[in-house]
Amino acid sequence: MVTAIETVSVFVSYAREDEQIARRLEAALRERQVEATGDWNLVRGDDYRAQLQLLIATSDVFVFLLSPDSVRSEPCREEVALAATLGKRIVPVSIRDHGDDELVPAPLRSPQWILMRSHANFDEAVAGLDTAVRTDFPLAREHRRLLIAADNWQFNQRRRGYLLRGEALRAAEHWLAQVSSQIGRFPKPTVLQSEFIVQSQRHRRTSVQQLIGAVSFAAIVLAVLAVFAYLKQLEAQKQARLATSRRLAAEGTSLISTQPDLALALAAAAWQTDPTGNGRTALLQTLQASPHLARFLHEHGSTVRAVAVSADGRTIVAGDEAGAMTWHDAATGRLLDRQLSDRGAIHALAFSRDGQWLATGYWSGSITIRDSATRAVRRSIEAGSNVLALDWNPDDTQLACGLINGNVRIIDIASGALTSQSMYAHGNGVWAVRFLNDGHLVSGGWDATIAVWDPANGSEVGPRLTGHRLGIRSLALGPDGKTLASAALDGTVRLWSVDARQAIGPALEGHAGYVESVAFSPDGRYLASASGDSTIRLWDVQKQVAAAPPLQGHRGAVWSVAFAPSGTGLVSGGSDHKILMWDLSIRHPLARPLQGPLSKGIGQLAFSRNGEWLAGAGAAGNVLLWHCLTRCEVPRVLTGHTSSVWRVAIDPSDTVVASGGTDRTVRLWDLQSGRALEPALSVPGADVYGLAFTPDGRTLVASTFDGALHFWDWRGRSGKRLDTGRRTQVGQLVITPNSRMLLASANDELILVDMTLRTLAGRIAVPGTRINAIAITPDGRRVAAGGTDKTIRLFDLPGGRESGLPLVGHKSTVQALAFDSGGNVLASAGESQELFLWDLATRRPIGPPLSGHTSTIGGLALHPTKPLLATGDWDGHVLAWELDGDRWAAVACRVAGRMLSEGERAQYLGDRDSAQTCNGGSLLESWALPGSTLALRRVERATLPPEQGVTVSVIDVLKAAVNRLAQEKARASAASAVSGNR
Repeated sequence: MVTAIETVSVFVSYAREDEQIARRLEAALRERQVEATGDWNLVRGDDYRAQLQLLIATSDVFVFLLSPDSVRSEPCREEVALAATLGKRIVPVSIRDHGDDELVPAPLRSPQWILMRSHANFDEAVAGLDTAVRTDFPLAREHRRLLIAADNWQFNQRRRGYLLRGEALRAAEHWLAQVSSQIGRFPKPTVLQSEFIVQSQRHRRTSVQQLIGAVSFAAIVLAVLAVFAYLKQLEAQKQARLATSRRLAAEGTSLISTQPDLALALAAAAWQTDPTGNGRTALLQTLQASPHLARFLHEHGSTVRAVAVSADGRTIVAGDEAGAMTWHDAATGRLLDRQLSDRGAIHALAFSRDGQWLATGYWSGSITIRDSATRAVRRSIEAGSNVLALDWNPDDTQLACGLINGNVRIIDIASGALTSQSMYAHGNGVWAVRFLNDGHLVSGGWDATIAVWDPANGSEVGPRLTGHRLGIRSLALGPDGKTLASAALDGTVRLWSVDARQAIGPALEGHAGYVESVAFSPDGRYLASASGDSTIRLWDVQKQVAAAPPLQGHRGAVWSVAFAPSGTGLVSGGSDHKILMWDLSIRHPLARPLQGPLSKGIGQLAFSRNGEWLAGAGAAGNVLLWHCLTRCEVPRVLTGHTSSVWRVAIDPSDTVVASGGTDRTVRLWDLQSGRALEPALSVPGADVYGLAFTPDGRTLVASTFDGALHFWDWRGRSGKRLDTGRRTQVGQLVITPNSRMLLASANDELILVDMTLRTLAGRIAVPGTRINAIAITPDGRRVAAGGTDKTIRLFDLPGGRESGLPLVGHKSTVQALAFDSGGNVLASAGESQELFLWDLATRRPIGPPLSGHTSTIGGLALHPTKPLLATGDWDGHVLAWELDGDRWAAVACRVAGRMLSEGERAQYLGDRDSAQTCNGGSLLESWALPGSTLALRRVERATLPPEQGVTVSVIDVLKAAVNRLAQEKARASAASAVSGNR
């Protein structure tokens, strides 16, 4: 039996002067079953850069032919930079002396070069290159380590003490399985290595047998064996799931920039396989990579050239180069219809102004008019040349079409005939046409100009608009009809005044490639532009600046973009065969904005103990109350303060909310009705900076800027003042669960107060910082403090000894802290809008920081019973964050819009039943973030054995083991009976 050698693909980058040797190398590699691709594989007439990027992205190795011409070639340097960006393994091959080393691109300097400078050593160099591209270097490093260990075992007369054990043996077994499965690749295991691993396995089995043989009593032996086998099986399953989860997480994060939909599916699979930190981190990284991305649609098999959204916003239509059209439900992404035509590639789609008709322009020169409701073709028209652009006139009686022969033609919709006027516009292709509100028509094309036409007589009106350096690809008219936008091959977008017939400001620059499409938002505030650089940019039309970071998600050129009527939905299509749906209203895929009439910022947030209410301190002088029994609806606004409110607190019985601020009063409100409880508590002489109720509900404490603490038996309204001895403000307050100790932040120390005597009990120094935030664990044994040194320090109570090293990660002052209900997770917010979740067991962040706020986060509150975090910033935005990993996986699957293919499951999972991926109904349903007390719907997961840390009694284990032995005995008896019958 002949074993087929695995095919390896390489991309060859070379200068034009070296084409002969490049093609010779391609032929030699092909004989060795190495597929070599280069610019000779490019299809003429199609997008050069997109094709080149795809060839490099899909190759295993990037080979660069070094010569004095290639190191000076700008296209070659761009190819090297792209390969380095994509993380490709780069192998330089020196075919001629390149001269000046400074000209060699940086990514080519580190790898070992292969010399191929004469015909004499060509075959030797090809063999070396074949070996290099087939060598898996991470496996090669393990190969060297095992070779040294095996040689040491051999040198020491193969004594058992030198064999592998534990994790080292499991790693060696995994390595041996990997290298044995790679046919035709290196490294390969030596005979000594194989013997070394096999003997280590035998020794492991022998050790277990010796342990069993040490037990004499048969019943005990059976029980111990059963327990041991069961626990080992649990541990093996857990370790296997953990290893698979880690691998899936690593694979997912490595594909974020190249295959984001697959990255999302793999991250979800990592979490579903083993819900640990690796999967959670991968989910956060993949979801945050493109926060406005709502869904991938995968029904096209070729470049999507045109997208459009129906007038009612319910339907997304797209057309591709294969002549296929799709209709999707805009709310769910569900495919409604798919039609394939023999008319050729679709380059233009246009809904009529009233939404009744849909026009489609084909490369073959055909134009079809469809009924938007039934999707049936009502009329077919031949334009006489390849159709590049379409647009309806204001009353939907005419359709303009831009043709590749340089003409603009008008179609009379009633008769379906071309009018006699033929406007020869731009020489070599009219790529954009747009009717103005006054009935005039504008066109743009190859010659980089914009022409204005009177379609009634086909005459040009006024001078042409100039400013672009290369051909114009798209035109868009603002909703007010006064502003025109143009996109061009020179990589710029321009705005034009329709009335003045002149440019508005300078060109909008930022794209790294040609711009293919532009579209105005329905309110005219924003302009979207789609580019060959794989991104979509949003521009503020009035300010003429970028309104947001680039939208990233496509893997190639973006050919078309369209806004939904809502103004927050955006649709795009590209050369990666994908339609992408974007939601511009969301700040983060895991956060939902809470509504509220906020004119200023949020100073503090606090959940009630039962989780039903969320209170916010408003800098506008009000208190906001969200009722979170369902979805935290529009808040109730409590007014009465005369200036900014900085602090709020809810009493333990969930009946009263207290508020305080710069008007030097503390006000009390009935939580259910919002009614003010008069009179207000006066704090003469200083602003209120901290508020807290004692857990027993008897006392309300306030801290003030003059360094004092104020105590009230608030039901009886009796008060007491305590001077802390500080001349500066006393800040935030926390109280131990037994109500006996209060801690207050004061510049660089924590002040301890005995709540029984209401006297100072001590101080905890926190040198080198000014404390801005403190929080206490629910059990009262630890307090966290964060401040201007950008760290978070933990102190044990009651002694005040610092516990371990500080938590480091913030890039700015720490502004807010909150513990979860178990005291195992700490949330922290910084001045530069970053939001961290910390695992206190490992003292490391849970994934990357959450991003979604646009200013300093002042309010932070974790729900007492649900995985929900509320945050508020100084711009007045309040977000509710979902912290449940299963919901994160559901969001990732919804955005990915697909499950893993059979090939992907085999590649990444191996055992197809080993993990659940994005294939369950609950994972693909439309996502709506639940409110704080709404029961969370968990994603179904296969029933797994108990994890480590779950208490399992010996009796339960013995029962399970005995049941398993009985089942195995029954299966063995059945098999024996079947064998006997045969």
